[in-house]
Amino acid sequence: DIVCAVNLQHNCLDAKCTNLSTKHVWQERTQTDQTTSIVEHQPSPHYLLNTFSIHNYQHIHSFLPESL
Repeated sequence: DIVCAVNLQHNCLDAKCTNLSTKHVWQERTQTDQTTSIVEHQPSPHYLLNTFSIHNYQHIHSFLPESL
């Protein structure tokens, strides 16, 4: 049975992901001066889970090892 949903984020810091370049941000079909990074993600089994900001904390906490 599904108890709740969780949101996992890729851990770029530990995976050593790199910024390849930047590209301009477009807004309403107009190129702006603002830029954003293009990241090359590296494979990694490590993810981030923020258990303190979600309403399913009690369910998730029951599955986490005590060391965390």
